[in-house]
Amino acid sequence: MVKPPLWSFLPKGLKISVILFLVVLAVGTMGFHLIESRSLFSSLYWTVETVTTVGYGDILPTGVAGRGFAIAVMLFGVSLGLYSLSSMVGFMVSGEFTRVRKAMNLNSQLENIKNHVIICGYGRVGRKAAEKMDRLGLKYVIVDRNKDAYNTSDNGHRLFVSGDATIGSVLSKAGIARASFIISCIPDDSVNLYIIMEAVEMNPQIKTIVRASREESVKRYRKVGVTQVILPEEVAADQMVNFIVDDLSS
Repeated sequence: MVKPPLWSFLPKGLKISVILFLVVLAVGTMGFHLIESRSLFSSLYWTVETVTTVGYGDILPTGVAGRGFAIAVMLFGVSLGLYSLSSMVGFMVSGEFTRVRKAMNLNSQLENIKNHVIICGYGRVGRKAAEKMDRLGLKYVIVDRNKDAYNTSDNGHRLFVSGDATIGSVLSKAGIARASFIISCIPDDSVNLYIIMEAVEMNPQIKTIVRASREESVKRYRKVGVTQVILPEEVAADQMVNFIVDDLSS
């Protein structure tokens, strides 16, 4: 899995600040180069000196056009500095810093996890499966299209990939190539079937477990080689009958 750059984790305000700073540097450098006939390096140095309002005084504009351009660069520099400061303060106090840190930590864990279980669908069945694995100490990654499922449950302590599990890149982010099992417990047999087929194509050795919504879907799952098919109604019926048998035999 390709490691995403730090840039992808930054909030919009900080990204805009960086882009604007680079634009001002580029425009300022070319402006001083053309107006004052300075070398590109000297023009870049002059631009940085002007934007940061350091003002060493070692390079000065010689004409009206140069002075006017320098004023414009200084005004942009001050405005950009205030905007950047505001964005940075907002980044620190609004919880964005914590979010970015958690996102980077999550990505690091996803890169290193192996021999784990991928749970596709974080509804009632997926949640119960995760709780059971927590008690058993099993490693797993949850995949669900609902981003809020990660934030509103479990306080974000579980490894979670937000996205459509039928898409290969999403399964890849969940570590499909290094996973031992995949559980697809979405209440839609056609979606589950597509997920399993995609997973097996990406990792032929992976063991597959599927929740079937209808009895007629069981044959379809077994036909494509699903390792284990779970029909909730059948499991519930077995448990009820087993309870009766155990009670009668006691």
